[in-house]
Amino acid sequence: MRKLFQIFTFSILIITSCKKEKSELTFDCTITKINILSIPERNYKGEKWDSLDNPDIFMKLVNWGEILDDSSNRFENNSTYPLNWTPYRPFRCFGEKHQWIAIMEFDSLKGEEVIAAWDFVPFTYQNRPKIINLKSGLSSINLEIDWW
Repeated sequence: MRKLFQIFTFSILIITSCKKEKSELTFDCTITKINILSIPERNYKGEKWDSLDNPDIFMKLVNWGEILDDSSNRFENNSTYPLNWTPYRPFRCFGEKHQWIAIMEFDSLKGEEVIAAWDFVPFTYQNRPKIINLKSGLSSINLEIDWW
């Protein structure tokens, strides 16, 4: 009986000391590029985006309340699409955390105006696609993603 107890105890120790490999996928990613496919010609009031000429477009990336990028690759007086926008530093997104991605317009008379915005949560993309299309009204963007 004592021998059986020792074998049983030894077996339990071996089983519990074995390392289990982590097989769960993470949903952390980096947005490497944003392709602005389309925006509406006018804002919600029916006015042109820019009071002087075509819209001056840029992207705003916000992660947990911190503005990560709102200055790289501004497109002035833009009237053709798509636009390829690359953040000046990697935009890292973490699994279940909410990131805010917006197409913005800058007008010297009106200041910044949101054209379209999205709440991006990587965890909702279980198949981990390389390109994610986001639409809001007449606005559409593609996110190019590196998963890690």
